[in-house]
Amino acid sequence: MFNVKKVAYKIVSVGLIIFQLGYVFLAYTPRSVSAAGPFQQAFVTLGNSRYSFLGAVSGGISAGSSTLTILSSGYPDNNVGNLFPEDILCFNGAPGVGAGCKNSVNYSVTNNPNIANQVLFFSPAMTGTVNAGDYVVSTQSGVITASLRPTTPLASGDKVVLIIPAATALYNDGIPDSAGFDSGKLPADLLAGTCAAGVCFTPTGFTASAVALASATTQHTVTITLSSALNASTTYSFTLGHASTANLRFLNPAPSGTSHIRGVSDSLSMEIKSTNSAGSTTYDDTLIKVNPIDGVLVSATVEEALTYKINPQSSGHVNASYTVPAATAVTECNGGTFTTTVATTPTAVNFGSVTSYDTFYRAEQEIYIQTNSSNGYVVTAQYNNALKTAAGAQTILDGTCDGACTASTQAAWGTAANNGFGYTLGNITNTEAAWTGATFKIFGATPQTIMSKATGTAGSQIAVCYQLSVDTTQATGYYFNKLTYIATPKF
Repeated sequence: MFNVKKVAYKIVSVGLIIFQLGYVFLAYTPRSVSAAGPFQQAFVTLGNSRYSFLGAVSGGISAGSSTLTILSSGYPDNNVGNLFPEDILCFNGAPGVGAGCKNSVNYSVTNNPNIANQVLFFSPAMTGTVNAGDYVVSTQSGVITASLRPTTPLASGDKVVLIIPAATALYNDGIPDSAGFDSGKLPADLLAGTCAAGVCFTPTGFTASAVALASATTQHTVTITLSSALNASTTYSFTLGHASTANLRFLNPAPSGTSHIRGVSDSLSMEIKSTNSAGSTTYDDTLIKVNPIDGVLVSATVEEALTYKINPQSSGHVNASYTVPAATAVTECNGGTFTTTVATTPTAVNFGSVTSYDTFYRAEQEIYIQTNSSNGYVVTAQYNNALKTAAGAQTILDGTCDGACTASTQAAWGTAANNGFGYTLGNITNTEAAWTGATFKIFGATPQTIMSKATGTAGSQIAVCYQLSVDTTQATGYYFNKLTYIATPKF
C-alpha cells in the first residue's frame, strides 16, 4: 500500500478557510488560462478533503512498543492533530531508503491525539524496529467530481482535459506528497485494466470512448475523448476514482508547509479545458481552486455511574464530585436558547466524561467561508458512522430528536430523555445557514447541505451547535466518530 519516497517539500500560498470539521476556503477570480474563453461554469468537488498525513519518527520505535513520537519540525505534519482512531499508519524508511511499509505491517491509531501533541498510540505492537527519521504515513483519498457547463459546444471526438497538481517527483508511488495529489495505482487507461467496467471513471450526461491518465512532474493530465456531443449551456459532470478501493483514487496531499496551522486549508489549482480532437485548438479553459484541510474528531466518554452517600439522618444530601464547565450562551442556535457546556478546537469536539444521564451536553463550532466564485458555494456535512467504541462494539444511537428528525429533516429536540447525538445551525455573519430555529438534525453518511449561497461572499459564518445525551443504560467506553465538512465553490 505504501512506498518510500523523498518528498519534495514546497511551501505554497495558503488561502484562509475555516475548517474541516471541515473543508474549504477559497479566494479566486475565475479566469481563462489560455487564449480561449472560460466555461460558463466549472468546479471540482473532493469526495474527501481531509489531508493525508506525512511526518517522521523522533527517537525511533523499539520492537514490542505501541507508542511513537512525531518530530516537531521539518515535515508537513509536525504533530498528530490530524490522526484519528482507526486511521491506518505505515512506517517507511528514511528518505530514499527502502520501499513499502517497514516490516510489511500496517498499524492502526488507537488513541485520541491532541492537536498540539507529538505522541501517538497504535496497534498491533511494533514488529521489528523503526529508526529515528523514518516516515510515518497515513493516506486519505476520495473520488474527484468535476462539473462543467460549456461555452463552446463540443462534437464527438473532441476532448475534455482535467489537469490535477502533482509533486515534482515521486508523484505516483502511493505515498502522499506535500505539493499535489499522488496518482497511486491508477492505470494510464481509466476505462480498462484494473479500472474495467468504468469503476474509475463515471460520466453523467455524456459518453466517452477513451479516458487516459498521464502523470508527469507537477501535474496529472486526464484526457477524455468524447463519443457524444456536449451542448453549450448544459451542465455535465464526471467522477474519477474507484468508490471503495483507496489506491485506485488520487491520494490527497499532505500539508504544503512545515509549520502547518490546524484548521487552515491549502489552496491548490486544477485546470479544466476542452479541445478539438487533435488537441491543437482549445475552446474553453478555466482555472479551479480546491482546498484540502484537516479533519475533525468528535468524541465522548461515558463514565461508570456510582452514587455514594454519607448522610446525617434525614438530611438527604448528595455529594457531587463533577462540576459542569461555565455555561456559555450561543444565541444563534436553538431559537436563542442554546448553552454550551464544553469547549472545542478547530479539529475536535470533545464532550469529555459523561456522568449525567438524560442530560444535554452541548458544544459549538463555527464555519467561515469567503469566496469570489460567481456562482456561489455549498458546504455539506456528513459522518463516517454513529458515535461508537473501537471496532463498533458499542454505539450511541443517532436518535430521532423528539420523534421526527433524520439526517435530511430537522425537528424539535428539547427533551433530554430522548437520547442521541445531533446538531442545529445558526447564522453569525450573513444568513446562509440551511436552517435556523429550535430544530435539530442528526448526521448521516450522505452529505447534507448546511450552508450555501448562489453568489460569492466577502465572509460568511455560521454556528454548528452539537447536542448529545445518553441514558443510564449506555455502556461505558470511549466513543467517537469522524465528521467531514466539504465546501465546494462554483466558478
